[in-house]
Amino acid sequence: MSMLSSEVSASKTLEDSVSKALLEKFDRHSSLIATYGSRVSPQSNNENPGMLDVLVAVDSPYFHENNMFHGGKADYSDLIQHMYPLRMRNALLHFLQHIGGHIYYIRTKIAGIDAKCGIINTDELTQSLKTLESSFCAGRLSKPVHVIKATTEIEQSMNHNHKNMLSIARLLLPPSFTEQELYKKIASLSYIGDIRMQIGAEDPRKIQGIVDGNISGFREIYEPLLQELSDSGEIEVREDKSVVQHAYPDNTDLPEALTKSSRAANPEQTMADDYRDILYFIETLSSQQKKESLLEIIKGLVFYTNPRDATRYIRRKLQKGKVSR
Repeated sequence: MSMLSSEVSASKTLEDSVSKALLEKFDRHSSLIATYGSRVSPQSNNENPGMLDVLVAVDSPYFHENNMFHGGKADYSDLIQHMYPLRMRNALLHFLQHIGGHIYYIRTKIAGIDAKCGIINTDELTQSLKTLESSFCAGRLSKPVHVIKATTEIEQSMNHNHKNMLSIARLLLPPSFTEQELYKKIASLSYIGDIRMQIGAEDPRKIQGIVDGNISGFREIYEPLLQELSDSGEIEVREDKSVVQHAYPDNTDLPEALTKSSRAANPEQTMADDYRDILYFIETLSSQQKKESLLEIIKGLVFYTNPRDATRYIRRKLQKGKVSR
């Protein structure tokens, strides 16, 4: 067996072990289990994949109480573990679950790998994917992820989200654009207002790295949707995969949460025909992401980790951003 074959075999074995461990931990009450990030979808400029990132959609509003009761207490910070009375702790967990990005992170070991698992309620995730009321998880799921488990409803919602993100990207791109420009624009929608980018706590080359390392994954998601638009005459896809737009998306093609204010002001207006509305659209998305990312940072520093771990995390992120500039 060649060295390359050995590496591929080892990678497949690890992937299977991770999937099995995640199903053992989350399968019972979950509608989605997906892994993402640099450990799953390599970035061309990232040699250190770091932690395993996991997104889990759960049906039960009592997930955290059940998880702690059934041996998962170590998944939580010391502050949460030792908070009493239990009624206060459960109320706090419920509150934190539903603010910011509507997600709560737990840290655990999955097949011996340090993992950060984002827990989100199934109904809130499907609503976000369909309407973009929250872009925190919708942005992550607009890019290639490794889906281990997904119900039919979640799959349909993810497809709806992909169409939303493609429509937004088309609205912001010129009449003709390359394949790389399209996927970079889609990837960038996750970071328009992300405060980590603004304070230098993220690699400024991150978006390019995501696209370069996952071009086949982006094609798998978006080429069928581009073909649909080509068949309807809205766009033309050329042999080199570049795109010419014959018509821009209108309000009916865009997420409800980001267009309802515009429609309320002028129900007859088409957003794609009004430059001022495009700016308002971007400002709305940016403001939404800034608020969600700031709340998630605060939640993370205070409630997800212990003080020493939080300090290390901040230093690592700032150093990573500094080195990449």
